[in-house]
Amino acid sequence: MKQKPFARTSIFTSLAGLLVIASASCVAGSAASTPTAQQVLERATAKLAVPDGDMAVALQIQGNRNQPEQAQYPTQPFAKVASQQSLLLVNDGRFSLQTDSHYPGGIEFRFMTVGSRNGSATVDPMHWREGIEILRDSAEGARGDYADFLFLIPTMLLRDAVDHHPIASMKSGKVEITYKDAVARPVTLMLDPVSAQVNEAIVGKDRYVYTNYREQQKLSQPKHMARFKGEQLIAEWDTISARLQSTLPADAFHLPPGYQEKGLRGLLRATDLGHGTWRVDGTTSGYHTGFVVGERSVAVFDAPVSVDEANQVAALIHRTAPGKPIAYVVVSHVHGDHVAGLPAYLKDGAQVLAGTDADIALRRQFGDKTELHLQQVAQPRELDLGKTTVTIYPLASTHASTMLVGYAPQSHTVFQGDLFYLPEVGPIPPAFEGAEELAGLIAREKLVVAHIVGVHGRSGGTKDLAESVRLRQAAPVAQ
Repeated sequence: MKQKPFARTSIFTSLAGLLVIASASCVAGSAASTPTAQQVLERATAKLAVPDGDMAVALQIQGNRNQPEQAQYPTQPFAKVASQQSLLLVNDGRFSLQTDSHYPGGIEFRFMTVGSRNGSATVDPMHWREGIEILRDSAEGARGDYADFLFLIPTMLLRDAVDHHPIASMKSGKVEITYKDAVARPVTLMLDPVSAQVNEAIVGKDRYVYTNYREQQKLSQPKHMARFKGEQLIAEWDTISARLQSTLPADAFHLPPGYQEKGLRGLLRATDLGHGTWRVDGTTSGYHTGFVVGERSVAVFDAPVSVDEANQVAALIHRTAPGKPIAYVVVSHVHGDHVAGLPAYLKDGAQVLAGTDADIALRRQFGDKTELHLQQVAQPRELDLGKTTVTIYPLASTHASTMLVGYAPQSHTVFQGDLFYLPEVGPIPPAFEGAEELAGLIAREKLVVAHIVGVHGRSGGTKDLAESVRLRQAAPVAQ
């Protein structure tokens, strides 16, 4: 993306404009409350303490996100994910974001996104999830992201509110500012009448709470922020640094070299791995489902993402193996993205095989009214599909305690989810803890392996697995 000139658009409305806004609030509120709301809004605007016109803020935040159905143990509904973000936000719609998140099993996600009102582009600096491909989003998506980022910087959020014809009124002793943002969402800001600071912001089901404001290089920024969805705390940041940027680095909105445009994945299809073993490619989500066909029945490995996508995959399986029922769905682990499609198979009576205590998480996700046909696997188990077998191995994994690994001996294929990653396009990346766990299982059970089929990314072999583990062991230890 080419560097764009620093825009010269003013963000402030005039004082006269504010008076028009205040006058509008007279219609909704009483004459006694309107001047108070008007005064607080004017005072809040004055306290922004930065000049009209161009504005860029560099924000760094650290904290934790409560990620639903991603914990190591099924008894825990949320995984506490340590995360940090570095955000550069310009009031002309440009942004640059770098994120770093840590999930159970030592799995680390890093992404870099640059964007403007015309769209955005994201890359994976670690090369394990998205490899060397660029993920692009539309102008509509980028503008929505920018509107979301404003909630992390109340100063810019308030400026944006002033630019969108807000209505100020008093409510329960606080000043309520309502407006529609740049993507036409109703937004409510709650200002403290004494400090004139934004204490809360509400958009849709999301509520942001700001506390402990401090002046940082003439920028008023809370030292603590929390985000709720309904009543559930989903993110909390307690290490926050914000500063105004008078100049921007020349490469601030450029992707680093070494990436390429994402290629087409083709139509939904079943790729033949031999001896009745198949991998599903071309899904909308990019997730892969594996399945093995015997003379009597079919076993499926994982039901990713959604019921709609799983219905499409199930229909593909029935076309590939006509007349043969899906007898088993093996759940690699009970994280939400791996089981969301289960109802697509349950309606035909398939048995669900999952790890010990998986019922706790599955009941939480699907409720008591869904008949799961669940069998929990604590010891290796062989599935007879009719002259074709699949063996299921429980695996004590730091990523998920309910982890199961499938093995089809006729095709020498291992099925696994979130243990070993190869991107669709790109070099072999250093492994996480799960790859060492998988390599240990293959060695202990003396499995002969030609294919390792993952739910994410391209398939590989034992040489790829060994190289990934080697790269992990050779990597310097983070301090």
